[in-house]
Amino acid sequence: MPDELIELIKGIQSPIGIWEIVIALGFSLIAAIAAYFMYQLFYGSRNIGAGVHRTFIVGGPAITVLLLAIQTSIPLSLGLLGSLSIVRFRTPVKDPAEIGFLMLLIASSICAATSNYLTAGVLFALVFVSLGVHWLTRNRFS
Repeated sequence: MPDELIELIKGIQSPIGIWEIVIALGFSLIAAIAAYFMYQLFYGSRNIGAGVHRTFIVGGPAITVLLLAIQTSIPLSLGLLGSLSIVRFRTPVKDPAEIGFLMLLIASSICAATSNYLTAGVLFALVFVSLGVHWLTRNRFS
């Protein structure tokens, strides 16, 4: 009975197991929290932008679940692409830093959904070092 219940929860077409899902979501949550803290560290004192950093902690795992769900279905992925292309955000994202952090969140969620954890780790290290150098030299070259 428990095996049948797990198979029902996983779905008929799901090629990944429950532990892979838990690991991907856990990694995505950790990456989203790291992106949130990096945003707060480097841009939190500016009080500019639309405040999209507040959605990072929910957005990262949500994007990962979307990508995990559509991995096995081409029609679902095309439908998701079509539906996202008509979405209009009510709050405009005007700050380039927010757009960069949103891209970081999406990239880390894609890495989590495809089990490319090392790639995401290298990305976060590179972004952290780049932002640190930019922060240290912000008044010297402007």
